[in-house]
Amino acid sequence: VQVYRTGERNPESLRLGASGALIGFSTSTQIVPHSFTVAITGGGKGVEKVAQIAETFPFGIDWYIAEIGGSYRWIVESFGGVYSKIDPSETVVNPLPPYMAADMAAALPLDAKLAGGTVNALSFLLTDGKTDLPIHHSAAAQSALHMLYAIRKPSGKEAPTLADLLVELERSGRELDSEPQRKAAHEMAQNINSFLETTEGRIFARADNLVLSEGITGVDLKEVDRASPKLLKFYLVFLALRFNHLAFARRNPARVLLDEMHKFVAIAPDVVGKLISELARMGRKDAAAIDLVTQGVAEIDIIEAEVLNSMPQRTLLY
Repeated sequence: VQVYRTGERNPESLRLGASGALIGFSTSTQIVPHSFTVAITGGGKGVEKVAQIAETFPFGIDWYIAEIGGSYRWIVESFGGVYSKIDPSETVVNPLPPYMAADMAAALPLDAKLAGGTVNALSFLLTDGKTDLPIHHSAAAQSALHMLYAIRKPSGKEAPTLADLLVELERSGRELDSEPQRKAAHEMAQNINSFLETTEGRIFARADNLVLSEGITGVDLKEVDRASPKLLKFYLVFLALRFNHLAFARRNPARVLLDEMHKFVAIAPDVVGKLISELARMGRKDAAAIDLVTQGVAEIDIIEAEVLNSMPQRTLLY
């Protein structure tokens, strides 16, 4: 239900609280309305989020959804969006920004938040498990990432791949003036190389083949969860970055919805916590908000205090 306060142009969503009182909230009047929803199984969290999508998408708020299961398929497709089920043996998700996000005439082609957030979210891959990227690694990785966009877009490619980043880390890393940065670049290149040679990582050397629609799209990670919990971590991070890059490119108010957070947190709490922080920071400039859905309050503890304090919308359904 959408209601308008007297004299207001932006609508509010109306809900009935536990005490029977009517509660109004808006996702369009706040600068970056990050939120989380917590409910037990069958508590109605899926129904609540579908209702919010139906209320807000027609008013210009984009939705990018990742879940385990098909709760959001019908709402995505009813608005003309693409809903995909990831096949871990075939589907490739590229975590690097598209060429269209870069200003190739600039000294640093990528926006600082976009470059820094992408590198920091991938820190667990670049450093073989660490979620805090050391300063030398951060400098070398961002330098290599910018270099990928400093040249003319290759014909037929929408974005550089992890294999391209590996090559650039090796190439440009040798030319860095700082010895610690050269060592860091070589180490990160070796980590990417080893990942791309693993059974689960080999597929990510290829170009992205996941179709996502602008405005509203959804992805089901159920088959990935069945295949390998470890692989789920990579798909979640790569997919969330793809969503954020879409939101960054469109410049519309957008929400990145991550459902079944408890499953992601159980696999890699540090990686998921870092991912949420970086998505929140990258989204501040362009009103791209994080929307988390989970079954327990404990999963919220992985979110750093700064990000949690910027979540004005908190829904508990019990």
